[in-house]
Order: sequence, then C-alpha cells, then structure tokens
Amino acid sequence: WLMKAEPETRIEKGKDVRFSIDDLMEKRSSCWDGVRNYEARNNMQKMRVGELCFFYHSNCKTPGIAGIAKVCKEAYPDYTAWDPEHPYYDPKSNSE
Repeated sequence: WLMKAEPETRIEKGKDVRFSIDDLMEKRSSCWDGVRNYEARNNMQKMRVGELCFFYHSNCKTPGIAGIAKVCKEAYPDYTAWDPEHPYYDPKSNSE
C-alpha cells in the first residue's frame, strides 16, 4: 500500500494540515483524514490490520517514500467530512 501525506506547511481554513513521517513517529498512530479520492478511499477499505504500507511525502521539495508504516485499524468513515470547522469538510458528504 502507499499512503500519501504532505510534510510541508499548507494552510487550509486557517489550519496547518501538514503531516510527515516524523509526525507519525511522534504520535505513534493517527487517523488518515481528508481522503476525498474514491479510488484511494476504496483501497484504504481493503487494508487490514498489520499490513505494511509505504509512507510517501508528496507535494514537497523532495517527494518520495519517507518510511514504512503499519495499518493499526481498519477503515472507518472520515468524520472530518461532516465537521464544518475542519479543513477537509465536504458539504456533499453524508455519514452513509
């Protein structure tokens, strides 16, 4: 699997949405929010706990694989889509 994240500062709705392999290492675990691409979402739904994935830095000066991560929870709906205060809010989305 390939999980993409943007390691450099990018402000959306006044919030910095950057996330790097260093952030993941510090947090140890994180939800993967803001995915609005259907193909990416469908692939995430196929991921199973314990599987490995490449952590890819995109939209930065040096894009590429930055490390390896492990799936720690199977896919669930992205709650950020329904939060109007969140940078990844999607007014066309619903909880189904």
